[in-house]
Amino acid sequence: IPVTFTLQIDQITSVDQQAENFGIVANSKMAFHDPAFAFNPDTCRCDLKRFRSQRAINAYLAENDINIFPELLFFNQQAGRTTQELILEITASGSVSYFERFAATLQAPDFNFRQFPFDTQQFYVRVQSLFERDFFTLAPDTMNSGFGVQLGEEEWIFTNDEFTAEVIDYKGRDQIAFGFTTHRHLNFYV
Repeated sequence: IPVTFTLQIDQITSVDQQAENFGIVANSKMAFHDPAFAFNPDTCRCDLKRFRSQRAINAYLAENDINIFPELLFFNQQAGRTTQELILEITASGSVSYFERFAATLQAPDFNFRQFPFDTQQFYVRVQSLFERDFFTLAPDTMNSGFGVQLGEEEWIFTNDEFTAEVIDYKGRDQIAFGFTTHRHLNFYV
């Protein structure tokens, strides 16, 4: 089943050069179509079912004997991910969208500070499927992925011009590497 994934970074909360990590607040969205999720709209008198907690989602999957859901992990996540809001929407035809707003700290081992403060750095957010390609394939939504208008980071300049996405094969699973190149805001140091 093809799964479209969107990543919108609203805030860069920190860039820790010594620990080689950075913090983000972001929105992610998965969209896919699976006939197993389809339902008869007459039974609930609705065309759309909406769930706002992980507990409600798990209960719905168990009640409807849906054994597989496109679970993802942030491959370069260093600590726990704090979910601020989530929502699962299912249409009668079986179209599914899952939205999550979260905060996380991500590893950035590619930092190189030899030309500080005139350095350019590469950041990555790596999203990986827990299931092999036999079950789900990932496709980045490059049109809707990128940065919000106020990132809150004074030291660095982030632009959507340098925001890329690439699908990588990781041991038979799809991994999307969202990458962005940035440079320092020299007025911060002056």
